[in-house]
Amino acid sequence: MKKTILSLIAALLLCTMCIGFVACNDDPPTPEPSGINLYDFAKETEFSFGRLEEGEIIGSLRRAIYGERYNEVNAEATASANDPGFSNKRALLLKNDVQFENTIDTLQSLVNVFLMDNLNEGVYSLDEINSQGLIDFAERKKVAFYGESYKRQNSVAQNNVDTRKKLIKKIEDENSIYAYYVFNDPMPSCNSANVKHYEDSAFEFQIERIVKKQNISISLSARIELFMYYDEMQFPDLAQYYVWGVFDALISATDNELYELGKQYYEIMEEVIDTWINDPRGQTYLNEYNQ
Repeated sequence: MKKTILSLIAALLLCTMCIGFVACNDDPPTPEPSGINLYDFAKETEFSFGRLEEGEIIGSLRRAIYGERYNEVNAEATASANDPGFSNKRALLLKNDVQFENTIDTLQSLVNVFLMDNLNEGVYSLDEINSQGLIDFAERKKVAFYGESYKRQNSVAQNNVDTRKKLIKKIEDENSIYAYYVFNDPMPSCNSANVKHYEDSAFEFQIERIVKKQNISISLSARIELFMYYDEMQFPDLAQYYVWGVFDALISATDNELYELGKQYYEIMEEVIDTWINDPRGQTYLNEYNQ
């Protein structure tokens, strides 16, 4: 009799545990906060600089494998068709990015210092160096904007800055902290089997706004993408010098030079973030996100 009772109790406990596990597995995912997120808000809003349209970050890791090129008419990723496991990250683009060429020209002047050092060492002639510029490696003469919001873990005020990026300016008031970064990450990204045929040099300007009251960090980045195909260049080996030239320029430039380099994009990103925060739908999103 006792064995029967113990067996029944054990069975009931087992059922209770099973129900508990089922209930846990059936819990709905955390719902998206109401209001509107930063990306969707930026996509549908008219700003002083105009509108943003949906696009993508040009895929880089599989470009050498699939020969993907950016197509202004049809910007869908050809790589994703070849490899379903790979897709390009969505981004927002300016309809008319008038800042792009001026930014690249300014960067070119910084890179020329690196190239001229190699000229003086007899590596290349002046004609070879002048044969192609950074603007020739920009398949899409626009930056790609993307961003996110998240609960703050580390404070930029404490200088806990990712080693991949350089903090070039910080503004703090009683309500928030505005930090401006440039990513020191323009290193070549290429498939080892195609290392002699393709390299890319991509770097980003980034703004991070920390809203103190809600303990939320809002980041927005403007990504510049440059792609170099050795077999398409008049002087193929120059590609690696341009890649290293961009890297050298970004780590050697002063904070003021870096800020001026990205200033036009910083101002755009500031406006997008501030407009979102000041919109009631943005406030609703942030308030619920912080719960």
